[in-house]
Amino acid sequence: SVRIHEEAMKKERRKDPNVDEMVKDMPVIKTRKDELRQSSKGLDTIYKDAKVVKNELGKLLLQEFGERTRIADLKDRFKAEKKINNKYSGDETKIRDISRFSIIARSIMQLIKDLEKVLTLEKCTVVNIKNKFITPNALGYRDINLNISYELPDGRTHLCELQLHLQGIIDVKEATHVHY
Repeated sequence: SVRIHEEAMKKERRKDPNVDEMVKDMPVIKTRKDELRQSSKGLDTIYKDAKVVKNELGKLLLQEFGERTRIADLKDRFKAEKKINNKYSGDETKIRDISRFSIIARSIMQLIKDLEKVLTLEKCTVVNIKNKFITPNALGYRDINLNISYELPDGRTHLCELQLHLQGIIDVKEATHVHY
């Protein structure tokens, strides 16, 4: 799988030889993990907030990015509880991916422009950017993973996840998922 993902990046480099420099120059926002918390306590409230964010931010992303937007279902409650217990020692305020979105770019330049646009979206504050083009996962997968603090109608905020993908990498990811 690492080899397949690297082949996808080679295709991107053939399209634009400056890909590696462009991804290194992307903005980085790092918030300490212990500071990345939901403003609400209680998993029921966090799920209610996530549903609002899915609808409101989902509409905004569709307006801005059109058919390249993907709005995921809310994270399965059982999986969320398992993650909270195993990864966050039972602290539900630390979970940030109950509401999840993706934007798929056709080129690295479009992905960079998408990131720049996301940084200016109304009611959205990007609080964390993880650039997995610089540090791919063990299988070689690359994307830009953002945590966004979205302002709810009552002034509270909800943390959600937005991933910026390259179409070529998504194609490889879908092809390699067949093997599992």
